Amino acid sequence: MIGLGFLLISFIWLVLAFYLAKLLTRILPPAWWRTLVQIALFVVLVPLPLIDQIVGGMQFKELCRQNQEIHFDPAKVRGKTVYLAGVDRTLAEGTWVPIQISHWRFVDATTREVVVTYNTVDAGPGLLRFGGGPLLFRGSCVPLNRPVSVETFKKLGISYIEPPVKRDN
Repeated sequence: MIGLGFLLISFIWLVLAFYLAKLLTRILPPAWWRTLVQIALFVVLVPLPLIDQIVGGMQFKELCRQNQEIHFDPAKVRGKTVYLAGVDRTLAEGTWVPIQISHWRFVDATTREVVVTYNTVDAGPGLLRFGGGPLLFRGSCVPLNRPVSVETFKKLGISYIEPPVKRDN
């Protein structure tokens, strides 16, 4: 059903862009180049509702490139036991679509020193909202080989445990 709604809105926008291009070029003198101006104006008008997705997609790709690393010292963490201390979330500023960066922090279970960190990046919908994410690009990226389970931590030589439960006394 969402697909049909998107097709209907797209068709309406194409018709509207066509007539808008015709209307805006009426002020031009009737010459051979007026049709070329109409076509150029139509080509400019068609992607306008998705311009936030186009620019936001480029910004998202750059943020993903900047946040693709896992930060840890292999020699320092080997043999340690860690747990997830928290995930801090911030909104990226100056982007055309909402982009959230999640900062994952894993700490040593005995010293509580941060030993493994990485970021994930998620984009929300732009101006046109069909579903929960962007229309023109995949709205989530994570570092390759990030540790997320007991098995992936074991491959790094690290033991993963659940965070300690805080008890009220």
